[in-house]
Amino acid sequence: PEIDDLYELLLSFGATGGRLLGAGKGGYLLIFVEIEKQPHFIRSCQDKNIPYQRFKFDISGARIIGESK
Repeated sequence: PEIDDLYELLLSFGATGGRLLGAGKGGYLLIFVEIEKQPHFIRSCQDKNIPYQRFKFDISGARIIGESK
């Protein structure tokens, strides 16, 4: 229920969808947010103290941009 609640909250911030990756306390909730909605999404996460980490895909695979917030 806690993950479902967080997922619903992130959708209300403008996320289009997401996927749960990993398991236990070491997992991630991978969320997709269209680029034009990202500033609002990030501000909303910051306001609620929800940690996030930006990433992008390219032909080399996934890579992390910057540090966790």
